[in-house]
Amino acid sequence: MGYRQEDKNTVPGAYCDCGHQASYHLYAQCYEDVASERITSPNSTFKKPPPPPPKQSPSDQIKALEQRLQTLETRHSLDTAHWHQRLLQERHAHQETLKQFQQHITAFMQFMNAMKQLDVQRRFGEVEDRLDQVMDCQQRLFDQVVSVEDFGMMLEDRIVEVEGGNERDVAVVSRRDEGSCGCHSRLRGVKREAGSGDEIEAVGSNYKVARRD
Repeated sequence: MGYRQEDKNTVPGAYCDCGHQASYHLYAQCYEDVASERITSPNSTFKKPPPPPPKQSPSDQIKALEQRLQTLETRHSLDTAHWHQRLLQERHAHQETLKQFQQHITAFMQFMNAMKQLDVQRRFGEVEDRLDQVMDCQQRLFDQVVSVEDFGMMLEDRIVEVEGGNERDVAVVSRRDEGSCGCHSRLRGVKREAGSGDEIEAVGSNYKVARRD
């Protein structure tokens, strides 16, 4: 493949014989042309690209593919075993964590049950104390009621006694008034019968004249 120059203003090597620009062709072909025509200095900074790999036969390619597939399978099996072992370790760690968590929950529930029992016992004790206080208060009230009833009965008896004593006093006073009136009348009659030298003696509720000799 050669290069042509259409006019004076065109850069040499910009177009090839087919009419395309040189940049449209493969790099290897351009490299061969440029290396053969332009690269003449040994101190040039242009680096030659690596040569393409040699062509392999289909059998070699199949062997290479089989070897690569075997390598990938081996790596996959190793990765699978590694992740399986890692999964077992994680599962074991999770089981241990769950066991510890269950133990903590069991201990916490036992603690809560013990606290509830203590609270219930404490409340039972408080209820018993309050019942004792109520019973003591009830007993005191009962004693006070009995005392009030006894005092009421004593007052009733005293009132009856006072009323009975007043009736007896009235009867005695009336009898005394009647007796005193009769005695004086009898005494005045006896004095009329008696002389100046006679003595008057009381006999029961009557009077008589004792004659002096």
